[in-house]
Amino acid sequence: MRNVKRIISLLLVLVMALGMFTGCKKEATKSVKGDGKVTVGIAQNATIPDYNTNALTRYLEDVTGLEIEYVYFASGAGSYAQQVTLMCAGGEQLPDVFVGLDFGHYMVNQFGEDGYFIDLSKLMKTNAPNFQKAMEGLPKKDRAFIEQKMTNTVDGKSVYAMPSYAIECIDDMQSMMYINQKWLDAVGMKAPTNTKELEAVCQAFLTKDPNGNGKADEMPMLAQDGVRNYIINAFCEYDAGTFNVDAEGKVWDPIYTDEFRQGIKYIYDMVQKEYINELGFTLSTQEIKNLISPTDGTAEKVGIFSGHHESMTNASTDILNDFVALAPLHDETGKGGYNIIADTFINFRGIITADCADPEEAMLFLDAFYTDEAVTRQRHGEKDVDWYYEEGKNAYGTDSYARVINSQAFFDGTMNCTLGNMLGIMSHWNYLLVKESEETTTDNRAIQAARLQTEAWYIHENEGKRQAGVVDQLVYTTEEYDEREAKVGSMDAYVGEQLVLFMQGERNPHDDSEWNDFTKTLTSLSRAKMMKIAQDAYTRKAERESEATK
Repeated sequence: MRNVKRIISLLLVLVMALGMFTGCKKEATKSVKGDGKVTVGIAQNATIPDYNTNALTRYLEDVTGLEIEYVYFASGAGSYAQQVTLMCAGGEQLPDVFVGLDFGHYMVNQFGEDGYFIDLSKLMKTNAPNFQKAMEGLPKKDRAFIEQKMTNTVDGKSVYAMPSYAIECIDDMQSMMYINQKWLDAVGMKAPTNTKELEAVCQAFLTKDPNGNGKADEMPMLAQDGVRNYIINAFCEYDAGTFNVDAEGKVWDPIYTDEFRQGIKYIYDMVQKEYINELGFTLSTQEIKNLISPTDGTAEKVGIFSGHHESMTNASTDILNDFVALAPLHDETGKGGYNIIADTFINFRGIITADCADPEEAMLFLDAFYTDEAVTRQRHGEKDVDWYYEEGKNAYGTDSYARVINSQAFFDGTMNCTLGNMLGIMSHWNYLLVKESEETTTDNRAIQAARLQTEAWYIHENEGKRQAGVVDQLVYTTEEYDEREAKVGSMDAYVGEQLVLFMQGERNPHDDSEWNDFTKTLTSLSRAKMMKIAQDAYTRKAERESEATK
């Protein structure tokens, strides 16, 4: 039994940093036969009118034969995590399963080690045929990745949560870049392929009135984190918030390199010339959307922006007709020219608690999410109402089977079609829609924007460098995680804050004393210790992946 002081201190960490713990260990309870009902802990969405009559709920009840009874938790990750932690600390009964609540790998393991979540490793082999089939359909490397991420790092065998996993989605791209083709045509130029061409295009956008309204109101390029990362990768490989690793498996930090500083100098100079507009650092997302795609009939103001085409533009406008995807920039230093495409992301969203009377029945429920149809229903709504089965090619040029009827099923909860992306293994086949006609409907503009972005980043005629040595999605031990939680937040916040100051011109990256002050302060914030932790975690990861592929 952990002492009260430990419980209180960990709850405080939870509130402040989401690095939470569960407190006292849960006493094991004897499993008894279930009653055909499963209680499901879920983060409540206020836009869903009736969870009990929801189309996905009805589908899950039909395929499992179980009656679903929901237990509602707060919608925000920090809030529902705190609720569960307090329930555990107070000895309250948990629902049979949690679905869709992403506690993170560390938290899931802590709840499991303390006896609140059960080990699923045996049930997943004996009572999860849909999950096993989905795993068997993956490439060997992907299977090894999922298995390594699921496994508890302490004992090397326990699995306390089932995964939600997506393969090669556009969201994997760190910098989705778009340039206004209409403006390029107006100034008689082509999309830039290197930093010199980018500067020339931005100069033309600033001085030649490409929006044609007779005013000098154009913003050639909007300052955003994605723009920063996009430009820096012309100078060196850089994935914000993590480290790099070389061919020998040694972790290194790009921020300390001359090439990284060159990238910041370039951005600083572009801001000074007004080629990059610093308003992007201060405006809200909606204000940026209104600049990129105004709804009041005024001329568009932005030539180049970064971000998901749907979240950065107003859907009611035709702006996506004017923008095309911007490919990565050529190598500027001999160490750049990269496009950062992150490791496919994995969440841990399917959990059976120790209070569940019949874990086999609960596993029947969780396993139902791993069929192709269940994945499609989660993303696109009710079959034959919101989509129908007809095989064809998706926007990425690969095979899919879902043709859309109602494109808003996922986005508009009031339609009561889905519960969001809850659980499952998502692929181009079961997650993406069959591409519709080339007509310029709003939906098709978004589809084509995604396709062009994918082609630009995966099949571009640049130097072809893809992410080569970025350390990402590492699994830490309890001690490593605690140390990271205590220090990495302030370290990352400092980096982000200082890079904005350098890019805005409040600090000068050309000044050696200014830059040395930045790197020395960063070192004092335990940067070297974070690199050592990353090195140890990466070494373990490499060893496990090597074993898994033998």
